[in-house]
Amino acid sequence: MGRTLGLRRRVPLTLAAVLAASAPGAQEAIYKVIVNSANPATSLKREMVAQLFMSRKLSWSHGPAVEPVDQSMTSPIREDFSKEILGMPALGVQNYWRRRLLETREYPPQVKANDTEVIAQVAKNAGGIGYIAVGTPVPATVKVVGIPDPIR
Repeated sequence: MGRTLGLRRRVPLTLAAVLAASAPGAQEAIYKVIVNSANPATSLKREMVAQLFMSRKLSWSHGPAVEPVDQSMTSPIREDFSKEILGMPALGVQNYWRRRLLETREYPPQVKANDTEVIAQVAKNAGGIGYIAVGTPVPATVKVVGIPDPIR
């Protein structure tokens, strides 16, 4: 009986911890946004990043053409980025680009299979911007920019 009583006391605490972790605002981003190391930006508003990825802004204020790079559709990083930065799930973004391609012949951002490929693509283009997993090491060829206002 003593063991059962101890379990009963722990269950509410465990449940409370799970609920707190799943509460709105408690979730931390699983991605970080990167740009080419030559880019002077240190922080970008969510709306600006969304414009860059949705092809509504074609060049950086410092000159080069914007070269956004997406993760694959199976990536949880892409799903998180799409919801928090673009304001829709990855499938919604994919459908948006299908319509844009048919209507205006505009192409979506390049898609790379993993963080290493995204970093390499962003590094080789002065206007490169992408996103990678939070734990991925960042080489000197790219840099992380802050996004102070993601949708959460």
